[in-house]
Amino acid sequence: MRKVANAWDWFTRDTPGAVSDPMFPPACCPIGSARRRFWPSGSPEVLAFLEDMTERFQPLEDTATSTKVGIGIATGADDVFITDDAHGVEPDRLIPLLTSADITTGHVQWQGPDLVSPWDEEGQLGDLMAYPKLKAYCLQHAAVLKKRHVAQKQQHRWYATIDKAPRPA
Repeated sequence: MRKVANAWDWFTRDTPGAVSDPMFPPACCPIGSARRRFWPSGSPEVLAFLEDMTERFQPLEDTATSTKVGIGIATGADDVFITDDAHGVEPDRLIPLLTSADITTGHVQWQGPDLVSPWDEEGQLGDLMAYPKLKAYCLQHAAVLKKRHVAQKQQHRWYATIDKAPRPA
């Protein structure tokens, strides 16, 4: 078996071949509708470990805990919307961002940063007049924010992130 750095490259090749991983080798079904799905394969011990984890722990992404796992929020201006300055805007306009560096020990050790969110709890773009610190912050960065494609398409929403990022209620 050979190692492949990118599972997607392996999966999309005409003849995927075998791939090895010491802990979780991927498998692909060559028959029917399951052909495009991955599932864990491995020793009985590895599969038992995965089953045990599934039974004992809640999913990382859960509406009950307002947690969401993703690759990030598209802002169009990360240097503006992702900040370590907890005092630059109103506290209810900040959403803590958890990164992989915050969970390397197996426990959450959040170190920052925050996402500056112009969205309200219902997912509507907030009125800057209701948030004077957010308004000042956005105006301070207006040149950068207004250059973004999303801001040029909808000029009245120039301070919006690309993805909605409402603060959990």
